[in-house]
Amino acid sequence: MSLSVARFYETTRQEGLNCGLPMTFVELGPGTYYTKVEDFVGTILQLANCKWVCLVGDGTTQAGMGPAARGLWQCGFSTEFELEGSRKDPSWLNSVTKWIIDYTRENTFNFGSLRSGDAVRFPVSSREDFELAQQGFEELAKMPMVKYIRFRPDEKLSKQDVGLLATDCIDFLKKYDRARLF
Repeated sequence: MSLSVARFYETTRQEGLNCGLPMTFVELGPGTYYTKVEDFVGTILQLANCKWVCLVGDGTTQAGMGPAARGLWQCGFSTEFELEGSRKDPSWLNSVTKWIIDYTRENTFNFGSLRSGDAVRFPVSSREDFELAQQGFEELAKMPMVKYIRFRPDEKLSKQDVGLLATDCIDFLKKYDRARLF
């Protein structure tokens, strides 16, 4: 295992199926370097004051993360991993309690491997993003995972365009079971 953690922090989850739950976030990136799963899990045991741990950033599927997810589970934690759909799904996918996969134009992730407790997130900040979300919802319509739009409008959009885009997102989601807007 070779893992670099930029920071650990706790907050309330702001989106997804765990929205509202206290969660310890592990942001991967330049920072504290771990070479042993035991050291990484031990640090979380010392810092975490809640049951859920979410790993975000580059490296969530790198070598050693499967044993890290299993180690967290053995210590009583539930895990949530965030990943871009342009990344390949790992062989240890079922070692993680929940996945949140960002739908992208260049998906290589096997969405068919996701379970009903997992989610596909469609980041929408523009009309173009909304059109991609519509395409993705149609493509994944018969799959069991939750699908949701994370609406963060581009600052360059006018107030009127933001309102129209938000209304279009809401109207679109009404057609789908288990669809959400955050």
